[in-house]
Amino acid sequence: MAGKNFLLLCQRIPFPPDKGDKIRSFRLLEHLQTKGQVHLGCFVDDPVDWAHVDVLEEKTASLKAVALHPLIARARSVQALAFGAPLSAPYFFSRALQKWVDQTLQDKHIDTIVIFSSAMAQYITRHNRGEARFVIDYVDVDSDKWRQYAQNKHGLARWIYGREANRLLAFDRNFGAAADCCSFVSRQDADLFKTLAPELASKTIAVSNGIDTDFFSPEATQTLHRPDSFQGDGPHLVMTGHMDYWPNVEGALWFAQTILPQVRAQFPAAQFHIVGAAPRADVKVLGESDPHIHVTGRVPDIRPYMAAADLIVAPIRIARGIQNKVLEGMAMAKCVVTTEAGFEGIEAVEGEHLLVAQDSAGFAGLIQEALRSKETEAIGQRARQHLKDHYAWAARMAGFDPYL
Repeated sequence: MAGKNFLLLCQRIPFPPDKGDKIRSFRLLEHLQTKGQVHLGCFVDDPVDWAHVDVLEEKTASLKAVALHPLIARARSVQALAFGAPLSAPYFFSRALQKWVDQTLQDKHIDTIVIFSSAMAQYITRHNRGEARFVIDYVDVDSDKWRQYAQNKHGLARWIYGREANRLLAFDRNFGAAADCCSFVSRQDADLFKTLAPELASKTIAVSNGIDTDFFSPEATQTLHRPDSFQGDGPHLVMTGHMDYWPNVEGALWFAQTILPQVRAQFPAAQFHIVGAAPRADVKVLGESDPHIHVTGRVPDIRPYMAAADLIVAPIRIARGIQNKVLEGMAMAKCVVTTEAGFEGIEAVEGEHLLVAQDSAGFAGLIQEALRSKETEAIGQRARQHLKDHYAWAARMAGFDPYL
């Protein structure tokens, strides 16, 4: 594999690895670096991330980062309604990036094209790939996520989301037919895609995420300052994640409005910390209306909040793939309470490594039980050891090797 040339296209700049897709795409980039040179094309949708472009330039043979302005991209997406494409396609299209891809494929001897998120596959359609391998890491079955969105909406929004589910699946199947490998972050997502696209079953695989247990560790946080919001006796319940992402928003609202009041029936001083960038207005309102709900916004490091938590909660009801927030909580040796959706794709034992609830009453009950139990700390310790034994990034990313 030495000396191979890879073209890697990502829908979002893979650095810093501080949110779900960026964590996986950065680890994929690192893995490809061990095999050869990487030519990286990506979008930057957060102005803060421009400060990190220099880091990626040092890691790649060539780099093309293109600004993505969400409002403009949404306006472009409307065009898809007229010609039957999924909204995602025009949202992630750039003439500048297409020109760079064309030039890279013309000038470089690319051995393998790796697409991170299927929307980026559109940049390859007009090229004769020759003998180059073609791998699409779908990550999760996005079309099913849109289907879940549609089920929770009404009127025009329900129609648009349902349309996107159908069009995106057709889009994914079309590009999957041209690929040598279609990868997903969990066995459940891979199996679902096999049922939705049976013609692609023979080349559909699962390559799970890992976790950096050196970074996410109790030892690494011992010298970090305890956040100022952790005042009073608590207990302190912590949820992490970007708070402009609808499944996280929905989960935070569900927890604050439905689960937390039930927890407070036994623990009146319970405090809820929502830790993550770009909180929407309806999330901010939670903190404004309850002095024991803390909405932090972007923080330089989420680990002090996790280290100070009595429990980590991941109240996710709309999901596909793997919830990195759950793995991070487990790596921090914390007892994590989540839903079946939050647990999906994680290779661990319910009750031994984490707690899984069926509904809001069950979620509240598990929290109450965990706060009273002497076994809670042991669950966190077992969870951390399990991840150390089975979730090393290098071993997980090696699942791509036969297809590169």
